[in-house]
Amino acid sequence: MFLSMGIGSVWIFVMPNIIALALVAVMVPRIKRLPSLTQPELIELRYGPLLRVPIAIAITIVMILFAVTDFKGFGYVLNVFYGIPPIYAVLIMAVSISLYVTLGGLRAVIWTDTIQFTFLAAIAILVGAVALYTPVHNTGIPVSGLFTGMNSGFWDLFALGGIVGVFIMQIAMLPGWITEQDPWQRVWAAKDVRSARSGMLLGSLLLAVVFGACFLAAIGLHALYPVPANESAVEQLYLTFIRDTFPPVALAFIAIGFAAASMSCTDTFATSGASCVSRDIYQRFIKPDATMKEMRTVNRILIVVMVVISAAISLHVETVMDAVIMATVIGTSSYFFPIMGALFWRRATAQGALAGLVIGGISQIALII
Repeated sequence: MFLSMGIGSVWIFVMPNIIALALVAVMVPRIKRLPSLTQPELIELRYGPLLRVPIAIAITIVMILFAVTDFKGFGYVLNVFYGIPPIYAVLIMAVSISLYVTLGGLRAVIWTDTIQFTFLAAIAILVGAVALYTPVHNTGIPVSGLFTGMNSGFWDLFALGGIVGVFIMQIAMLPGWITEQDPWQRVWAAKDVRSARSGMLLGSLLLAVVFGACFLAAIGLHALYPVPANESAVEQLYLTFIRDTFPPVALAFIAIGFAAASMSCTDTFATSGASCVSRDIYQRFIKPDATMKEMRTVNRILIVVMVVISAAISLHVETVMDAVIMATVIGTSSYFFPIMGALFWRRATAQGALAGLVIGGISQIALII
C-alpha cells in the first residue's frame, strides 16, 4: 500500500491497527472485570439473550474473513518463491493449524504467536534494511537520495481526500479493529489488568516497528522496480524482491517465517470464531448441560471447520487487502455499536442494538456483494 498509494495509505491499515490496540489498552480495566469469555456473552449480560446468536454469527463471519487474508498471503509466498500453486499453500496451512490448535488450545495459540511474531518482525526489519541497501550499493545513490527521489504525492498524508477523507476512513476501519474479538479474549485470559494493558501497548508498539520496516522496504523497492498497476502484483512485489535478492537457503528460512506469520494470525481467528459458535450457540442454546470434555471436542471440530472455510474462500479472493477491508467494515457496521453501547451507554436497548446489528451488517454485506 505504501508503494501504490504513498504514505497516505497509513489511514487504511497501519494507523487503525496501532490505534485500536492502544484504545483496547485504555479499556482494559472495564473489559477485564466483565464476567464473560466472549463478546456475545457480554452482549447477553447487557441486553438479554436476543442478540447473542446474531452477534456470534457476525463475529464468526469476520473472523473467517480475517483468516482468509493469511491463507492468501502464504499462497503468494509459495507461488512467488517456488512457483507452487496456491492450493498447496492452503493445504499446508489448514493441516498444520488444525493439528496444533486442536491439540493445544488457546495456550498453544499464544505461545506460537509469540515465537511467530518474533520471526516475522526480524524478517521485516532485515528486508527493510536490505531493500534500502541494495539500490544504494548498485547505484551509489545515498539513502537520503532514495527518500527525496519519491514524488511529492507519495508524502501526502491526506491523499485519501484531505482531513475529511481521513476522518471517513477512520469511521470505516477503526471501530472494526477496536471490537475485533481476539484482543478482548487475550485481555480476559491475562492474569491481571496490568499484564493485559502492557500486552496491548506492547502489541501496538511492535506493530509500529513492523509497519515502519515495511515503509523502508517500499522506499527501496520503488528505486528498484516499476510499480505494477495491478493490486495483486503490487502485493507480491515485496516477495519478488526477496526472491531476487536472497540465496536459496535464506529464502527457505524466510518462507518458514512467512508461514509462521500467516499461521499465527489464522490460528487466533479460528480459535476466536469457534469459541463464539461453541460457547454462544451450542452450549447456550443447543446443549446447556454439555460437559467440558464435550465442549473441547465441539470446539476442536469447529476450529477445523473454520480453517477449511477460510481456506476455500481464499482461493476466490483477488487480494489480501480485499479480505481485510471486507472483514473490518462488516465488524464496524454490525457489532461495534451494540458492544460499545453495552459498555458505555445506559440507555442502549436490546431492540436498538438488534436494529443496529441487522441493518448495519446486512447493508454492508449487500454493498460488498
